[in-house]
Amino acid sequence: DEVGFIKSRSEDDFHGLLEAYHRRCLRASGLSDIIRRQGVKRVDCLDDRTAWWGMWDVWAANGTWSLRLNLMPSSSRAR
Repeated sequence: DEVGFIKSRSEDDFHGLLEAYHRRCLRASGLSDIIRRQGVKRVDCLDDRTAWWGMWDVWAANGTWSLRLNLMPSSSRAR
């Protein structure tokens, strides 16, 4: 699973994942207990980068292309 992979990769990354999980629980006013019981989710791997920023295509020399997606910190969003 993703949580185990992140924990095996780096203790700092795992700590950041848990911090993102706790922040998500605190932001869910009135539902924090329910969200806490559901545990860590994939969205927590994004940390605070959950606001859409944009996308663009990137072409390789061999003619293939890939689509790049980008996110920005949620705190950067205009309110």
